[in-house]
Amino acid sequence: MEDIKKENKNKVNIKKEVKNRISIKKISLRFFEFTLGILILVILFKITNVKFQDIINSFSNIYLKSLLISFSISALSVFVRAIRWKLLIGPQSPIISNLFLFTWARAVLEETIPARLGALSHIYFLNRRFKFPIEVGLSTMIVAMFFDFITITPLIILSLLLVGINIPFLPENIVLIVVVITIILIIVLLNLTKIINLGLTFYNWIVKKIGIGGKKFVKKIGEKLNLTNESIVEIRSRGVYTYVFLITLVIRVLKFTAYYFLLHSVVAFYGYAYKDLNFLKVFLSTSSAEFSALLPTHTFMGFGTYEVAFAYPLILLKVFNEKVAALAAFSFHIISLIYTIVLGLSCLIIMMAPIYFGTKNKDDVKI
Repeated sequence: MEDIKKENKNKVNIKKEVKNRISIKKISLRFFEFTLGILILVILFKITNVKFQDIINSFSNIYLKSLLISFSISALSVFVRAIRWKLLIGPQSPIISNLFLFTWARAVLEETIPARLGALSHIYFLNRRFKFPIEVGLSTMIVAMFFDFITITPLIILSLLLVGINIPFLPENIVLIVVVITIILIIVLLNLTKIINLGLTFYNWIVKKIGIGGKKFVKKIGEKLNLTNESIVEIRSRGVYTYVFLITLVIRVLKFTAYYFLLHSVVAFYGYAYKDLNFLKVFLSTSSAEFSALLPTHTFMGFGTYEVAFAYPLILLKVFNEKVAALAAFSFHIISLIYTIVLGLSCLIIMMAPIYFGTKNKDDVKI
């Protein structure tokens, strides 16, 4: 009996030790990412001749009118995004105010976790807070992700054609490349259930080959993938794809319009009026910065990498000179982060509060 107790105690100690090692590893990784980001930022400021006083002046002279317009449009875009989630989730969807909180809470985790892995909170919130099965969270997230990519490409093509495609950092056939990628994404979306079925067949073959088909967790994964596939079929059968596409286009336009006014709020001090900022060039520059956040090279909260990905398109497209571009990218990023974090955390606290009335659905669906 004592031997069993000792053995159990040793197992507990080993688990704790492994957990502590993982925690230390995670903290070390985040510290490295943050340090690397700051180093990149320092190098950018050195190259563009930005001084500390320039940063102070930049934040001290924010143009409040443009800032408030940006925040208002951004809030509207979150509301429209909540409508999209309501369409994708279906008849049993939470009320729009709850989805608004959900969208903001999700946004703060997307911004603060590298490579947009915070988007996985989408599944957690729908499951734990609103009692939807995991497959509903997974299927709605996958479908929305495809529409996000499909809708941004027409805007990029239009911008490139109107701005002119002879841009130094882009390949000659960029429009053709973007068109081909868009067509591939549309084909994949329309055949998503067939592709998942093929994936499931391959998954079952692999687990059988390795001899782990009888494991509980293996069966659970296969079951959830199958249910996710059925959920995607159900979403498509409701005929919401056209509406989701149009709503996603509206979300994109609102999002980048908010970015336009936010950028103006930080450069107005340097004498730039609205007429001096080409919307399409700003759109291409902000798209570059947003895309950088999806890459594995994205540092902690994007410090450094985001600024570089934003500043250099602004310089190459001749929107600003080097110094103003670096200052604008940094100020834009900091304000955007603060705005998202403050509102996102507020919504997250409300949603995670045990007394929050919106955590229950009419149908308390089990996992």
